[in-house]
Amino acid sequence: MTLINKEKFLNGVGKAVDVTNKAADKVETFVKEKEIDKKAVEMAKAAEKGIKRVGNKVGEVAGEVVAGYKSKTSGASNATSNNSDTASSTTGEPQKASGEQSDSSSGN
Repeated sequence: MTLINKEKFLNGVGKAVDVTNKAADKVETFVKEKEIDKKAVEMAKAAEKGIKRVGNKVGEVAGEVVAGYKSKTSGASNATSNNSDTASSTTGEPQKASGEQSDSSSGN
């Protein structure tokens, strides 16, 4: 008469091993997902910085285009109205707001 049933013992050990392996798989999956999340956040931050730079550059270029367009359209009216607040269309410089001076006329 044996005190321990070998078959039941091995079956119990096998179940314990299965449970342990499943837990290890879950932990491994969890860690991988967290690493992916960290990388995704880093990539999103980098993309955000790049998008902001592009947006700023687009804004600068659009401002230059608008200023150039205004100087061309106001150049024709400048000839007739002789308005001293706008820059001359022949200088190629963008118009300055009222009260501002261009670098060439400020003495710097």
